[in-house]
Amino acid sequence: KPSSPKQVSFSWHQDAVTVTCSDLSYRGLLYEVQYRSPFDTEWQSKQANSCNVTIDDLDAEKCYAFRARVKAMEDAYGPDTYPSDWSEVTCWQRGETRDSCPEPRTPPKPKLSKFMLVSSLAILLMVSLLLLSLRKLWEWITDTQNVAHLHKIAGAEPEGGPEESLVVQLAKTEANSPGTLDPQTEDKEVSGGSLLLPHQPPLQGGDVVTLGGFTFVMNDSSYVAL
Repeated sequence: KPSSPKQVSFSWHQDAVTVTCSDLSYRGLLYEVQYRSPFDTEWQSKQANSCNVTIDDLDAEKCYAFRARVKAMEDAYGPDTYPSDWSEVTCWQRGETRDSCPEPRTPPKPKLSKFMLVSSLAILLMVSLLLLSLRKLWEWITDTQNVAHLHKIAGAEPEGGPEESLVVQLAKTEANSPGTLDPQTEDKEVSGGSLLLPHQPPLQGGDVVTLGGFTFVMNDSSYVAL
């Protein structure tokens, strides 16, 4: 395992930098230089056969961190060789050393404005009130339909039909109002005689009903026959 690079220096020229160090006295070695800026997620690497490595296409306005190490080639030392430890990390910006490279500022997360928050709450309140109004309207419609149905049932005609109602009403009227008699009949009634109506034979095909001394015959062709 080789030793770490010593006396590492940096020479800047425009957008490139040359990294040099003291060469070791062994053959079959590679000198690797890694660098990265705060905007890079991984180290970038470049290596050469001597400790004189030039890195191009750098941005002088950015801060870069550098480190170097020595690697033994497998064809010279076999597969069981290990690279040296990394040299101390050095930070550079605009050709000058820096203690460290500042971390990039992450853009602030957009904040929800007060107006948008109030608007969202107002819309939510309006939707809630609308749903509540629709629910009450539906309940009112349902109650109105139920009341109308009950009134319809209460106002229905009796099962006997209009003909039976008319016959009963006529019978009540004849029973409550006295009949009109001729003068001779009235004299007989005043003198204490009884009123006898001539007997009439019942009509064919009818039912005979007697109310208050009056005889009624009901058939299919007429409501009441006296």
